Amino acid sequence: MKYHWSDCSLHNMPAMPNKPCNCGGDAPPPKSKSNKLKEGEIMKIPEGKTKVKLMKSVSQSQLEIFDVGYIDGYAQAADERPYAVFVRVRDGLMDMVTINSVVAF
Repeated sequence: MKYHWSDCSLHNMPAMPNKPCNCGGDAPPPKSKSNKLKEGEIMKIPEGKTKVKLMKSVSQSQLEIFDVGYIDGYAQAADERPYAVFVRVRDGLMDMVTINSVVAF
């Protein structure tokens, strides 16, 4: 199945006429190896990201206390508390955690 970005030229209607794809959705899939982590493989922390350790448990999450990962972004909840997007390096699992639940190192 092919997927196109929401701002792809294929979705111009009704404001403008549709045009050929400009997002790469029609391109053939790459023949490179899968981006999925293999059993026991650990992600590399992208350059410029903050390496952190989870110091508090997160309710309703698969994250565990003392998991190591990096912060991939920030958000503010409806209750106005700041959250970080935590990515666990062990398997790439992402979840929202409160800012005060992580420690940079």
